[in-house]
Amino acid sequence: MDLLRPLLKARTLNQWLDGLISWITPYCHCERLSLVLWDDDQVVLVLDHQQSGSQIFHSQDVEKLSPPLPWSALGRVDDAQPQFIRLENDSPVTQSWTLTLPCAQPFEAVIYIEAAIEDDVSALSEIAFQAQFLADLLILQWDLNILQRQQFRMSDSPLSSGEVDLLPIIEHSPAAISAKDLNGNILFVNRHFSKLEGPPPEEYVGKNVFELFPKDIASQLWSNDLEAINKNGIEIEESVYHRDGTLHTYLSNKFPLRDRTGEIFGVCAISTDITLRKATESELRESEQRLKTLLRYAPEAILIFDVDRGRYVDANRNAEKLFGLRKKALLQIDADQLSPDLQADESLSKQQRAHFIARTLSDEVPHFEWQVLNSRGEQVPCEVRMVQLPMSGRRLIRESLIDISTHKDSERKLKEHEAHLEYIAHHDALTGLPNRLLLADRMEHALALARRSDTRVAFLLFDLDRFKYINDTLGHDTGDKYLKVIASRLSDTVRTMDTAARLGGDEFVILIEQFGALSDINQVAQKLIERLGEPCNVAGHELSPSLSIGISVFPDDANSTESLLKHADIAMYKAKEAGGRQFRFFTGEMDQRTSHHLQLETELRQAIASDQLSLVYQPQVSLENGQLCGIEVLVRWHHPKRGIIFPGEFIPLAEETGLINELGYWVMEHACRQLKKWHKKQIKTPRLSINLSARQFHQHDLLDHLKSLLTENNLVPEDIEFEMTESMLMADAVETERLLAQIANFGISLAIDDFGTGYSSLAYLQKFPIHRLKIDRRFIQHLPDNGNDSVIVSAIIAMAHNMGMTVLAEGVETGEQQRFLTRMKCDEAQGYLFAKPLPTEACTSYLLQHQDELF
Repeated sequence: MDLLRPLLKARTLNQWLDGLISWITPYCHCERLSLVLWDDDQVVLVLDHQQSGSQIFHSQDVEKLSPPLPWSALGRVDDAQPQFIRLENDSPVTQSWTLTLPCAQPFEAVIYIEAAIEDDVSALSEIAFQAQFLADLLILQWDLNILQRQQFRMSDSPLSSGEVDLLPIIEHSPAAISAKDLNGNILFVNRHFSKLEGPPPEEYVGKNVFELFPKDIASQLWSNDLEAINKNGIEIEESVYHRDGTLHTYLSNKFPLRDRTGEIFGVCAISTDITLRKATESELRESEQRLKTLLRYAPEAILIFDVDRGRYVDANRNAEKLFGLRKKALLQIDADQLSPDLQADESLSKQQRAHFIARTLSDEVPHFEWQVLNSRGEQVPCEVRMVQLPMSGRRLIRESLIDISTHKDSERKLKEHEAHLEYIAHHDALTGLPNRLLLADRMEHALALARRSDTRVAFLLFDLDRFKYINDTLGHDTGDKYLKVIASRLSDTVRTMDTAARLGGDEFVILIEQFGALSDINQVAQKLIERLGEPCNVAGHELSPSLSIGISVFPDDANSTESLLKHADIAMYKAKEAGGRQFRFFTGEMDQRTSHHLQLETELRQAIASDQLSLVYQPQVSLENGQLCGIEVLVRWHHPKRGIIFPGEFIPLAEETGLINELGYWVMEHACRQLKKWHKKQIKTPRLSINLSARQFHQHDLLDHLKSLLTENNLVPEDIEFEMTESMLMADAVETERLLAQIANFGISLAIDDFGTGYSSLAYLQKFPIHRLKIDRRFIQHLPDNGNDSVIVSAIIAMAHNMGMTVLAEGVETGEQQRFLTRMKCDEAQGYLFAKPLPTEACTSYLLQHQDELF
């Protein structure tokens, strides 16, 4: 504001130009400064720094100015937000800039600046910020110049005589212009007075100042007028009310009016409304003071970033401490060098920083964690908040940083401590397995999930046979080590999705979710008995663990955790009563269920004996050419009261009760007889796949019985294929390898059924003479949409082909599944897409339709 005072005090245009140069010089050193003003009559006023003077002439004479100005560029008046525009020129040493001033009609004005190429012109925005004020001052100076010229044409009778016609430029001036006589009577006002509280401008003339304004304001105005007369002119701020009731501040230039003889006959006031400017200046001062205070006393590290210059321009002492650098050094470093290349989340720091700056400039206030680099190259985690600080036309951002390394370290230690306490509270101190508390929580969660999804949950409870004897004879220390060995084997045996826990002593529980038939639980129990029962050396003692397992199933046996554990405990003791090293499903308190099983077992025996069973045949086709390549034999039970009972219900019962051998031989005999009938009718057949149970497979007379059936029905081994589950093959790998070799050498092909659902070892699988892998339908039903199943199926196919096996997909029901399997080079498929399981008569018709496909 102090620098602008010469402009306000100027009495001539030349003085005003000198004041303008004095004001601009601190911001920008000018090689040349010109100010051009023109009205709608094309009267041009040029104030030129190089000519040290001003000229007024018509636009057609502008060529007289030397050196000339770029008139074509100066004529581009832009009504947008004032800013300097750089002009194109051919000079290798100077750069040219223009700023359009926002003048009121009918005036237009431009400031033209030439500066050396090497000069810093970044502060031009400070000049542009004052564009409106410069425009008002320029018009005011023009008006003053006109008034001074008009004084010499006035008559002896001052303005009240009406002989002087003020120029329209005064009437339309944005400044308030007035004249009074020596008694304070109004001689003239311009239209600006329509904004002031009082009568219309035309009613001012002839009235005294005390008639028009409140006494306090009128007294101050008249006092200022007298001072202007006595001092031959003053510049002073005055306050008056506008019609809307708001108080406005005006910067008034007051000077005496003289007649031709030099006598003073009145006083003139040219007043510019500076209310908005003063408010802006006040807010700016307050803002700058707040910023300085904030920087000085803020507890956090604060940096001020200049977006346009791309560097920091201020920093407080806490920022110096954070980065380990003095302020001067800190402000000379590129902002990007104060952060590592990558943040903790592996994001690129430079790009992330640009993103946060863009958000801040969009009036957001980003709040985030950030890694910074101190002078020792250490990464320091900080909490950062960015706020935009628009100031004097510059785009500034305040970055507040709080070092949270201590907080993060404490947080990490607290989490580790909490995790440790959580682990201790929910895990067994000796074995590290989940304890009773964690088991109860997981059981409740498992039961809730099973209720929602209508699935089952199995609980396997076991203890170690003769553990008390080991504790008593070898000591508790050996007993503890023995329990650790069992716990380790247990963790390695169960699936990751299942829970193995220690209840206490030598009691353990396995919680199993997401299983298919109860036969799957049979396999898990058998695997536990075998794996945990392998001999081990504990503290120099060779021990052979033996365990008894009791099994209860939700919701079959109970609906609560307590009841399920109780029932599993009852079943476990039943297994012990049977001699140990066995497993039993709960039956003790479920008389109705036990009776049902006994009844069903009796009815199944009768069904085998009374021809209630029948065979159905499901075709298998080649995916390469769609031709028939095999038939799987399936069994159905036609119960006289319950109707058809599917294998999923009575096969597990047959396996549990031992009837599976009798049932298996029945299927084998009837399948061979049907083959004989077809062959007798000259009907060609593909291979016939027959399922073998685990018990049937391990019967010592299996191969002899099969040879007898083939001979009796005039069949050859190549007519038959046996299907076995992978879990069944792994029960005793050495014995399995021997038996499979005998069957394969006899000429019967072997297939693994439901592959992917068991616990097979690929190392052992490669040793077996397997000809075909059948991928379980559960991996097929969601193809090709399920990414996990797609990966598993493609992996199985690739693995089987590498081991020289053929691959068959079960449960194919859609064309999309067929096309996916074909792309994956799967060899064969069966499912409803090709044919449902067919009764004997329907299968006969099907074979007749496909005779050309068989050799």
